[in-house]
Amino acid sequence: MTKLLRVSIEAFAHEIAGDLPRLIETNPTGIYFAALADEYGESTARIMKACQVLEGRRVLTVHQAASKAHYVLPTNYVVPVPFVELTELQRKLVLFLLKIGQNSKLVQTNYSQLARMMNCSYGGLHTCINRLVALEYLTIEQQSAPGKQNQLVLRLTDTLLDKAANHLDS
Repeated sequence: MTKLLRVSIEAFAHEIAGDLPRLIETNPTGIYFAALADEYGESTARIMKACQVLEGRRVLTVHQAASKAHYVLPTNYVVPVPFVELTELQRKLVLFLLKIGQNSKLVQTNYSQLARMMNCSYGGLHTCINRLVALEYLTIEQQSAPGKQNQLVLRLTDTLLDKAANHLDS
């Protein structure tokens, strides 16, 4: 029976640090612990320890997503994605609404169509829209009623449009 030797946490952390440029290239919004575990075949606990070592050395920073999953970013790295405070679904919806509402602040649609376009459930979409309303990125001008599917009207707020314009300028 062969016994596998584990590398020390220090050596493992050094290996992760060396691979950071390649990893961030394929994961520009952050490298999740699950991706690191898949990449190196190590447990999440060991990934966390190595990342804590690297965070202490100021090589990277550890963050927690809205989904409560942890991810890392190299120190002083600027995420090249608009609306970093949003989840992937929220960001996808915002960018979609900005695209279809280019000439108007109002977008007329329905939950069914949006859920299909976003590839999500109605409940997920409803929660997503509520979060964007709470952030004052959207307002619901008119809810759709039973039998009148296409009467959901969303207004893109100035907050959202200003933030989108600032991102497009940079």
